[in-house]
Amino acid sequence: MLRLSIMLALTWLAVTTVNAQAPDPPLFPIYDVRGMEGFIDIDGRVVIAPQFDKVTRFSEGRAAVRVGTKWGYIDRAGRIVIAPQFTEAAPFSEGLAAVTESSRRYLDNENESTVYRCGYIDREGRFVIPADWHGKCGNFSEGLAELGQDGSAPDVKSIDVIGYIDHQGKWMIQPQFNRTNPFREGFALVYHGLDRGLIDRTGRLAIFSKQFEVRDTFSEGLAPAVLGLHLGPDGRVASTGWGFLDKSGQEVFSLKATDLGGFSEGLAMVEFRGLNGHYALYGYVDRTGKMVIAPRFDSASSFVEGLAATSEGYIDHQGKVVLKTRGNSFSGGLAWVGIHNRTIGETPTFRNLSGYLNKTGKFVWVSPDTEKYMGTAWMRQNFTPPPSSPSPHR
Repeated sequence: MLRLSIMLALTWLAVTTVNAQAPDPPLFPIYDVRGMEGFIDIDGRVVIAPQFDKVTRFSEGRAAVRVGTKWGYIDRAGRIVIAPQFTEAAPFSEGLAAVTESSRRYLDNENESTVYRCGYIDREGRFVIPADWHGKCGNFSEGLAELGQDGSAPDVKSIDVIGYIDHQGKWMIQPQFNRTNPFREGFALVYHGLDRGLIDRTGRLAIFSKQFEVRDTFSEGLAPAVLGLHLGPDGRVASTGWGFLDKSGQEVFSLKATDLGGFSEGLAMVEFRGLNGHYALYGYVDRTGKMVIAPRFDSASSFVEGLAATSEGYIDHQGKVVLKTRGNSFSGGLAWVGIHNRTIGETPTFRNLSGYLNKTGKFVWVSPDTEKYMGTAWMRQNFTPPPSSPSPHR
């Protein structure tokens, strides 16, 4: 049975897209003992009571919510503004959201299949770009969205190819790529057959070479790449290391590393495998290639809101551990942190224990039953109740 792919994941832990013109205070998804989901503010106060089967984070004043098997959208007051009617629903980006509809298609007198089609709606739920597509409907970024046909669809004869459309659904870059990514800083990473490189907004393969392989598009003006590609003595492709390219495709600096992350807040994560007997250790370099934070972490992530999540906890730009708790990156002032694993194969009503951590190292919300498993002393030490609320759950 054909399923349609909407590029941005529906998990409610996805990063919030912020409205640059009028940023609203962030809201954070939570769930109650029934598994129903709602939202809290940064202090842990419940602002939208858990009442939905599933929610995503807010983006541009709307959050996708599932009621039963159908997705719709609510506003920040918790009112349903677009009725649940879609099979899938992505966050809004640049005023539009990719949604999927399904319909029955009879193959013969006895057999039928479900056909999934995606398109784009506005903030009122009106289709701006009709749901006529069997393939990838990506989120808009820098005025363009990835759109492609799925060649396995019952009534599509073409192979899988992806291009980019504008807000009116007009092709700005014709479908021609096997895999694509959103535009960032004027470029997008695409795959064309066995080759991959960065295209500009005209669709031209602007940064590509047989001597390097771009690994991601630009962040803070630099793009990570595998450098010095050549055939080794055993006939396999080898490289001289990793480094960063500028927007002219020129090497800025290189490292004898085994992987790189993009730049964020002036620093990029660097991986070194086999260093000091470890499988991999991670550190951070600045824009000149200088190692600012030595590789000492078994795991690490990019800097967000002044902190990076590592195997030692959250570190600052000097590598100092400021919070010893391990968790996900901060977003909107809170970080999602696992507290205790109590099950394999979670269900909506029986999940592992997690919570939202603030930058003082205190949880402002924790999963139902946390106090039961972790104890009153743990709660007293690690949990800060919402203002004017004596209980972590309402």
